[in-house]
Amino acid sequence: MGLHRRSRAWRRRGLSGDGTRDTRCNSMLVSEEGGGAGASNPLRLPASLRRLHRALPLVAVLLVAGGLRFAGLDWDRGLLFHPDERRILMVVAGLRWPEPWDWSLVLSPRSPLNPRFFAYGSFPLYILHALRELLGAERLYLAGRALSAGLSLATVVALYGIGSRLQGRRAGLLAAAFLAVSVLPVQLAHFGTVDSLLVLLCTLVVWALIEVAQTGSLRAGVAGGVLLGLALATKTSALPLAVTLWVAWATWAVQARPLPRLWRGLAGLATSAAAAAVTFVVAMPYALIDWFRFATALAQEAAMAEGSPRVPYVLQYVGTVPYLYQLVELARWSLGLPLCLVALAGLAWLTWRGVGHRRPEDVVILAWVWPYFLAVGAFHAKFMRYMAPLVPWLCLAAALLLVHMGERPQGTRWRRTGPVLAGAVLAPTLVFALAFTGIYLRPHPWVVASEWLCGTVPAGATLLIETWDQPLPAGPPEVCAGRYRVVSLDLYAPEESTKLEALLDALQEADYVILASQRQYATVPRLPERYPLASAYYRLLLGERLGFRLVHVTSSYPRLGPLVFVDEPLAGTGLPCPVGEGCWCAGVASWREGELVVHLGRTDESYSVYDHPRALIFKREASLSREQLRALLTGGT
Repeated sequence: MGLHRRSRAWRRRGLSGDGTRDTRCNSMLVSEEGGGAGASNPLRLPASLRRLHRALPLVAVLLVAGGLRFAGLDWDRGLLFHPDERRILMVVAGLRWPEPWDWSLVLSPRSPLNPRFFAYGSFPLYILHALRELLGAERLYLAGRALSAGLSLATVVALYGIGSRLQGRRAGLLAAAFLAVSVLPVQLAHFGTVDSLLVLLCTLVVWALIEVAQTGSLRAGVAGGVLLGLALATKTSALPLAVTLWVAWATWAVQARPLPRLWRGLAGLATSAAAAAVTFVVAMPYALIDWFRFATALAQEAAMAEGSPRVPYVLQYVGTVPYLYQLVELARWSLGLPLCLVALAGLAWLTWRGVGHRRPEDVVILAWVWPYFLAVGAFHAKFMRYMAPLVPWLCLAAALLLVHMGERPQGTRWRRTGPVLAGAVLAPTLVFALAFTGIYLRPHPWVVASEWLCGTVPAGATLLIETWDQPLPAGPPEVCAGRYRVVSLDLYAPEESTKLEALLDALQEADYVILASQRQYATVPRLPERYPLASAYYRLLLGERLGFRLVHVTSSYPRLGPLVFVDEPLAGTGLPCPVGEGCWCAGVASWREGELVVHLGRTDESYSVYDHPRALIFKREASLSREQLRALLTGGT
């Protein structure tokens, strides 16, 4: 029986019974694929049709990826609700060419080409500046988002090339398909920020370094160095790629037999490093020219990453477990549970194979994935966009594992398991991606809430909004210009006696209380020792005990037909669930008015606050005295 199985396996690969090439069997196989020699074969297809047939799967993957990424790019009607995107466009608007050109000015910190902003690198800022010069300043945000979507699509193409090189066309297609339908790249493609560019550059660097480790190509080494310089000029978090660069050249140098090629490896490493340094200086010159401002910005970013108390928007990560938090968020929404589990299994298998067999390509991939994850995963600030550069490699690991399972020679069961499991992973991930993309095809919740405010709230009313969140109503100035009196309340402020008095003043003045998003009411109550007053305020407000009643809820959860994916920000806060349409607070999955609601629990702010926040608007229904409010807020009943 074993001989029969071996014979069948050889025949499938075009080998004769003794393991030599069987040209007769091979020609039959080629004929079945439409490519046999001889004009007498009636099944033969023209070469152009054969190429088209081979290209169709990749074209289908790219069409899906492009549709998900380019759908609804004007999702906020140009109001720029993403704070990083808004800041980038403001910086780009301040860049200009010196007139007349003056090298002494250009090479000084006073240069009008100096962005004076180094939270991100200068390379993407100059790209947007060039787009503004070519297309004009009108609707530059759309050009930035289209560029982001196009770069994300290019990463899908690059991953196809990497997978095809490593394990064949099937692996490339599957890896590209997984990346095409992953939610995190789809979301980042809708923001005119640096993340899509960073992911593409990091992916291309590792691709070039794989060739370095396999062949020692100096051309690939220089290309990898140039791409590394551009990645660092996009965001300094790409610095772990320097480790990958060293590992790639070291791997190639020591694998030679009988003698290692250490000197050639060192020369190649030095050339690649020099290419990276020169490219970085050219793409981000003011990092050296305005070095003090650059160093200060790096120190501020490091303090934010380490959880500086002066940065309120990282308070959401207090008490979270490094590494575990990122893995849970990857499984919950960035990749989805099926793809995340297979990707982690693939990464474990790739690590085992890389350590055991020391294949150059495996070593290079692992030299990027693990140093980056260990470095960035330890940050206090755990924004999921920090994990974006690893997503292509997780998708590739999943694809390589599944294709490997399908190619195992031990019987047909293993060969069938890989394709079946691939479909079982791809289908729900695509459903989730389609549901998520739907939020960009519907009006933004802040736009809907603003329209409700402008159409319902009478002129002269006092609106209580929160500092550190989007002021509502939002929109063109002429919509509600000068109609309302706005009072802003900073609930992140230290809990002192002045904060209580300011809160009492605001509650007595306000006619409406607006919680534009879950940014604060989902975080502050989880820190009751630090914010006892603010925690009590949110508990009483959501419980409608401060004289205000919830009158409007606006949300836009990912949905596809009757299927709704809900991220509930109140999970773990102990706050009462607001009663209103668009609020779901309990359960894992439930039916509600003909909809199947899948509860994702509390998720990272970056998942929802920018593009589909939940806005709550409360209206005054009763006037409580100052002493009554004081008693409630300080623990009285």
